[in-house]
Amino acid sequence: MFTIVVVKVVAAVVAVLVVATVVEVVVVVVVVVVVTVVEVMVVVVVVVVVVTVVEVMVVVVVVVVVRVVAIALVVAVHAAA
Repeated sequence: MFTIVVVKVVAAVVAVLVVATVVEVVVVVVVVVVVTVVEVMVVVVVVVVVVTVVEVMVVVVVVVVVRVVAIALVVAVHAAA
């Protein structure tokens, strides 16, 4: 009788440990996946923002340079005339 009770208690403890381990593994996997997805999204957003800012800066610099060159050419033509 005592042996049956001990076996049942041990079986219950093992079952609880197995379930807890499975739940822990599932939680860890879910957390890792969520964190990885968030990291990827953050990296993508940062890259998109940086690329957009660089593109805008390049366009602004090109426009300014073209205008300065155009003004210099106009001044040079008028000075030569």
